[in-house]
Amino acid sequence: MPAWGKLLLERRDLELVVINADLVPNEPDAVSTMLAQTGLSAAENWTFNDDFVERLRYEIDPQWRGEIPRTMFDLT
Repeated sequence: MPAWGKLLLERRDLELVVINADLVPNEPDAVSTMLAQTGLSAAENWTFNDDFVERLRYEIDPQWRGEIPRTMFDLT
């Protein structure tokens, strides 16, 4: 994740979205701290707030089976 933070600093035009899809829930303060430590505070951050994570993963990508970490690019 620090590499993504470095890239975000170098490319201010980059639209980076970080999705917290861990199976174990993370406390919002812990997520904020981790994003700050890795230089990703400026990135858009999504955290699952629903126990039915399979549905949420499907909404992001129907082919995604939940493996993490996962990197996706939208080149449109």
